[in-house]
Amino acid sequence: MEALSRLIHRAVGGGFLLGCRVNERGGDGALVSHLLFVDDTLVFCEASEDQMVYLSWLLMWFEAISGLRINLDKSEIFSVGRVENLEALALEASCKVGKLSSSYLGIPLGANHKSIAVWDGVEERFWKRLALWKRQFISKGGRITLIRSPLSSMPIYLMSLLRMPRVVSLSSFPSLYAFASSKEAWVEEFWDPSGEEGVWCPRFSRPFNDWEVEKVERLLLTIQGVRLIPLVEDRMLWKETSNGIFSVKFIYNDLSSRRVGLFPHGLIWSPSVPTKVSFFAWEASWGKVLTLDQLKKRGRALANRCFLCCEEEESIDHILMHCSKARVLWELLFALFGVTWVLPFSVRDTLIEWRGFILGKKRRKVWKATPLCLFWAVWMERNRIAFDNEDFSIQRLKNSFVCNLWLWTKLVVNEGALRCLLYTLCMLLGLPQGALF
Repeated sequence: MEALSRLIHRAVGGGFLLGCRVNERGGDGALVSHLLFVDDTLVFCEASEDQMVYLSWLLMWFEAISGLRINLDKSEIFSVGRVENLEALALEASCKVGKLSSSYLGIPLGANHKSIAVWDGVEERFWKRLALWKRQFISKGGRITLIRSPLSSMPIYLMSLLRMPRVVSLSSFPSLYAFASSKEAWVEEFWDPSGEEGVWCPRFSRPFNDWEVEKVERLLLTIQGVRLIPLVEDRMLWKETSNGIFSVKFIYNDLSSRRVGLFPHGLIWSPSVPTKVSFFAWEASWGKVLTLDQLKKRGRALANRCFLCCEEEESIDHILMHCSKARVLWELLFALFGVTWVLPFSVRDTLIEWRGFILGKKRRKVWKATPLCLFWAVWMERNRIAFDNEDFSIQRLKNSFVCNLWLWTKLVVNEGALRCLLYTLCMLLGLPQGALF
């Protein structure tokens, strides 16, 4: 986006685009011509057809320079104040007319931040989540856990940019707020600093009914971990650090220390394996590949049978590990390396334990690539049957496995040693060697 930024600066310097001046107290302010975000760009200019023409030419030159394409169908033009010829300007720029208030990344644009309507989206997500919970039989402890974690995190993003109105903050418990003793009180008025740590003292105008006790308990559980210091100005603190300041390094170390279990990332993200195969192995390790069992979980009415063996139900662990057709490759592979091993149940466990065998240095590099190569060969054969209506061919499956293993590992392994190893593999699989070597 540096090229686009330079083009806009040149256009502003030449007087073709005027930008927007943000005034400061006692100064001329700053001229803002554009703002760059991760995947969006805001450009400021006057409501002039000439400037729209210049902007259109600028975007066209950017496409020619960068080779990128700007999707004007998703672009919008917003007016600040009253603009008579807004439709003509949008037609000149080949984009749509947007209206304020709008939203960007969930943040309202052009709306009064003190308005309660800004927070309607947050409250709507609260009620949708609660409606899902009401349809399930969750224990009391489970409800408290869900309330304290998901519900408490929902408004944090919006609260990091906008101050929540007092009415909104209390409307999380509307039935309790309805009979609060003082609906316009400040938060500090409900805090009792007496004692060692202080305590919250919400006051209500009447005693609770039996069906309201649980809501009061939820309210107290929500606020019990919060402490108020009346003489200190409000500020944001990162509670996990001693100085209260957030740092990326700390959160990275904290998340790294919480990792439970092992994951075969070193075997999956191997430099000798194509990136698309690594991504496939990564999805297979997490059980996210769209096999027939996964499609049935998503509501598809399908007859679940393995495309290779037509005997068992298809899952990623079955088709890659335990299918009778895939086991032919596994058994020959173990015979080639002289390994005696009972395959684990899942793809993930197989990859985790794969590096535990003691092999020679040269053979080890080929050994690390073989499971992903075998997975890919089996998956490609499965897709030929499923989508191209081809018949299963064990010879094609073997040939695909050997050819891919040769292509992937010949750059990282001594060619003579690899040639000897794959020659032996071809002998075991009954494949011709001339086409490969």
